[in-house]
Amino acid sequence: MEERKLEVLRFYITSKHNKQEKLPLYDIEGVDLLENLFTNLIPFIDDLPPDERNKRVVQLGKDLEGASIFHKKDSIRSISGIIETGKYGKEENVVDINRKKDETPVFRMMKNHALQKPFFFLICISSKKNEGLIFLEREGQFGIKQVFTLILSKYINLNFPEHTFHFSNFIDQEFVKKFINDGVYNKIRLVRNSLPGDIAEKYGLETFETDDFVLELSIRSKGKRRIGGNARKRIQEIFENNPDGFFTSQDFRKIGFDDEASIHVNSTYKNSSRTINLSDTLKFRPYYDIKVEITSTGHSDFRSIEGACIQLLNDFSLDLY
Repeated sequence: MEERKLEVLRFYITSKHNKQEKLPLYDIEGVDLLENLFTNLIPFIDDLPPDERNKRVVQLGKDLEGASIFHKKDSIRSISGIIETGKYGKEENVVDINRKKDETPVFRMMKNHALQKPFFFLICISSKKNEGLIFLEREGQFGIKQVFTLILSKYINLNFPEHTFHFSNFIDQEFVKKFINDGVYNKIRLVRNSLPGDIAEKYGLETFETDDFVLELSIRSKGKRRIGGNARKRIQEIFENNPDGFFTSQDFRKIGFDDEASIHVNSTYKNSSRTINLSDTLKFRPYYDIKVEITSTGHSDFRSIEGACIQLLNDFSLDLY
C-alpha cells in the first residue's frame, strides 16, 4: 500500500447566455451528461491532437487487452478511468540506475517522444443537484488538473456549443471540520520541500542544491496517547483561518519550518482515519490522502484507487445521487 492524494473539483454547466444559472447535469437540453460522456468521451480523447503549445500528449490508459480503462457505475452516477499524459519536445537520455556512469544510456528519447504517466480520474454527475464532482489522482507534485479540465471544457464546447463548463476547488468544510474539531489526532507532520540557504548551512548541506532536500518533522502519539494541548489548538486555529498559523514559535523557524512549510494532520473520527493536508502556504486547501494498492509497474491499482475514491465520495454525504 502507498499513499496517494485525490484532488477534488466541483463543476457545473451554464448557458453561454446566462452564466449565473446552473443547469441540471442529467438534463442539458434533454441530454443526460452521464450517458453522453460514457458514449462519446473515449473517441473524443482518442482524437485529440498533440498540444503543440504546451508540448503535451494525452490519451486514455489501456488494459492488457488493449481496451480503454473506462467504466460507468450507475449506482453512484459516475464514470472513471485512467488518463495518460506526458510532455515532448526535448531530447533526453533514459539510463539504467544500476549501470556505470560511463556506460551508454539504455535509450535516448527524441523530441517526438513523450513519457506517459497514468492518473486515475472519476466524474460524479449528480441526478439531484446542478453540480458534480471530479476526483483526480495526484502523485507528489504531479497531477492532471490543468490537463483534465481543459479536456472537459473542449468536450462541452464541442458537444454542447451553447453551454460553458465551470469548475472550482472543492472543500467540504463540514467533512474536514469533523476530523479537525472532533477527531482524535494521531500524527502531525511538518514538511518543508526546499531549504533556505542559511538553514542548509546549519545542516551541512550548503554545497548542494537546497531544492534537492525535504525537511520533515513528525509528531506522533504512542500507544493510547493522543495529541492535544496547544498543538491541537493551533491546528484548529489554522482551520478557522488564523493568520499566525502553526509556526508562531521562533524555534520552528530556526530549524527551517516557516510559512513555506505545509502541515499534514492525521485524525480519527468515528473509526475512520484521514490525513488532512493544510497546504498552499498554510491557506486551508486540503487534498485528500488515501492508501492504494500498487501494481507491479509501480502505479496505482485501478480497482484499489477507485474503491478508495468511492469511499471518500460516500464520506462527503452530499446527496448527489
